[in-house]
Amino acid sequence: MNLDQGKIISFDVTEGDEKELVASLVIYLPATPSKIIQFINEKGLEDIDTDVIA
Repeated sequence: MNLDQGKIISFDVTEGDEKELVASLVIYLPATPSKIIQFINEKGLEDIDTDVIA
């Protein structure tokens, strides 16, 4: 698996309790961390939807 080749890497993580849903991915983004945070904030992606049921 190579991030430089555009591959997305996932790995196992464990939920802390029965109310958590956890996923883990690694992807290479050709942008600075500040640009990524700006995008997340502008699009409201940091919000948590408490109505989601897994």
